[in-house]
Amino acid sequence: MIDLNLPKYSRAGDSFHYRWGARRCLEMLHPNSNIEMIKIEGSEEYKLKGEFLIDVAEYSQGKDKNKRDVIYYQLKHSTKRVNKNFTFTELKKTITGFADRFNDIRNDKNSAISSLTFAIVTNREISKRFKKTIIKFSKGRKPTNSTDYSFLKSIDLKGRNLIAFCKSLKLYDGEGNYNEQKYELHSQISNLIGVTSDTSLLNHIISLVKECALPENDGKIVKEDILKRFGVTSEKELFPAITQSQNIQNLVKREQLKDLSESLFSDNKVKVIHASGGIGKSVLARQLINQLPPKSIGIIYDCFDSGRYRNISHSRHRYKDGLIQII
Repeated sequence: MIDLNLPKYSRAGDSFHYRWGARRCLEMLHPNSNIEMIKIEGSEEYKLKGEFLIDVAEYSQGKDKNKRDVIYYQLKHSTKRVNKNFTFTELKKTITGFADRFNDIRNDKNSAISSLTFAIVTNREISKRFKKTIIKFSKGRKPTNSTDYSFLKSIDLKGRNLIAFCKSLKLYDGEGNYNEQKYELHSQISNLIGVTSDTSLLNHIISLVKECALPENDGKIVKEDILKRFGVTSEKELFPAITQSQNIQNLVKREQLKDLSESLFSDNKVKVIHASGGIGKSVLARQLINQLPPKSIGIIYDCFDSGRYRNISHSRHRYKDGLIQII
C-alpha cells in the first residue's frame, strides 16, 4: 500500500535542515563567536571526496590566522522511524565518505584547515554500540565485536589516523524534530534581541538558508547576511549599548548631596535632576546610589555618553538599547 504522506515526510526533512541551519547561522552573532562563514549544501573544499554528504559546513578563525577550523555537518531527519536507533549499517555511507575526506585533508600538506570535525546531527537516537565503537577507537583500543570490525573495514584507517578520525567524529542525536527546531530558533532569536520575536523575522532567516540551498547560489552565509535580516548593519545596533561609565575613586561629596538625598527619599514621587552639560550629573548620580536605604537597588545608565549618542552607530538614548541593558 502506497503511503500518501511520503512527500510530506520529505518536506519535514527539508524543514529540519533549513531550521537547524538557521540556528547555526545565528551563532555568528554572539559576541564571543569566531565563526566567519557558513556554507549550505556543500563546502569550500568541493573537489574533495564526500562532498555530497555535507549539508552544512562551518568555518571559524583558527589559532593560526592563516588557517581555519572547519566542521562538516550531515543532517538526518526521520518522521516514521524516529523511535528506531540508527545503526552503523545505516550510517556506513556517511562514515565512509567522511573518512575519505579526512584522508584527503590529512595528506594535503598545503591544506588551510587547522582543526577538522565531522558531525552527524539527527532527531533519532544513534545506537549505543556504535557510539562505544567510536569512543573505543578514539582511545586507541582494539576491536572486540562485529560493529568494531565492520567499522574498521569500511574506513580503512589505522594507528594514529584512526584515533584522530574517531576524535574528530561527533554524533549529535536526539536533536528534536523539525517542529522543535522551529521553537528553538524562535527562542534563540528572542534571546538575541531581548524581546519576543515575531514570526516574520524567523521566516526571513529560514528563507535565507533555503535560498542558499538552490543551484544558482554559492551557499555562503556570513554575519552581515544575518544582521540584514534583523534590519541592522552592525552588532552595535542589535545588542545593548556598551557600558561607558568610569569607575572614579575618592569622589568629593557635593554640598547639595545631603539635600538632594533627603528630597529623593522623602516620598515615592518621581524626581528629575537637570543641569547643563559638564556640571557633574553623572558623578552626582553615583554618589546618590551610595546614599540609598538598605535593600534598595540603584541603576545608572548614561544615555548621553559625552554626546556620542548623536552618532547613529552609537545610539544609547533609545529605549530598545537602554531598557535591555538595564534589565
